Amino acid sequence: MEFSPLKLQDLEQVRPFFQLTKSRTCDFSAGGMFMWRDYFRMEFCIEHKTLFTKLKNAAGETFFTVPIGGDEGQGLDQIRTYCREAGLPCRLCTVPAEYLRNLADHFQELNILQQPEYADYLYLAADLANFQGKKFGGQRNHLRKFLNTNPGWTFQELTQADIPEILRFLERCFRLDALSFQSAREEEKMTLEVLNNYALYGMTGAVLRVDGEIIGFTLGEIIRDTLLLHIEKADRNYPGAYQMIVNQFALRAVEKGIVYINREEDMGDPGLRYSKLSYNPVTSLKKYVVEVMA
Repeated sequence: MEFSPLKLQDLEQVRPFFQLTKSRTCDFSAGGMFMWRDYFRMEFCIEHKTLFTKLKNAAGETFFTVPIGGDEGQGLDQIRTYCREAGLPCRLCTVPAEYLRNLADHFQELNILQQPEYADYLYLAADLANFQGKKFGGQRNHLRKFLNTNPGWTFQELTQADIPEILRFLERCFRLDALSFQSAREEEKMTLEVLNNYALYGMTGAVLRVDGEIIGFTLGEIIRDTLLLHIEKADRNYPGAYQMIVNQFALRAVEKGIVYINREEDMGDPGLRYSKLSYNPVTSLKKYVVEVMA
């Protein structure tokens, strides 16, 4: 196998594989893979109608993702052979739970370690569209506050014409040089890339305005019955703006027949964990590191 650095121009070649995964995790999607390709130094290879992806963690250790498409067993054997020839440990990361049984059946000995910080939060789209019941009381309160204080709000589909104004909104509220964590800076950098290549990324989005001014926006993509939420930004000077975006985007997802919304992982951040739990996920999409020992 010959791996090449994953570049934006490879998106159209790789995109069809996203429909072939057996899970609803965010990793095999335009946002999940291409937005983070530089951060994880991703490389890819397509052989025998199978997508292989190689990446490195912060410590420089090499990992692979599960092969997608083609013959799964053959793909796993190719990864093991490649690792042996390259003198690398055969390690797979962000492995969805749905793939563990096949891995256990295919290899004699595995070392399996859960990655809790990378688990995705999965929600029923109808729950986020309605905020019904006692468990959503806090979200309804935030929503009510926003509606009471901002009667001139609109929520509309994001179009190419909105992007210059969104870029000015980001510069005003989310300056790159004010971010202290590398992962946060990378996310903001790639948000700009998505906006500047909106047609190529093929995402669906919406903008929240108050009195005509953009105060928030969101971007995601639909894979089968699931909307994957990649980007969500709002001006915190407008209390309830985030809840408004969540609710309104979910309403539109339900209208399109979407069943689930994946709001992705918390990366081990306590604040993100609290926020994602507050929307009452129906399950956690667990992921694992799997090392092939024999």
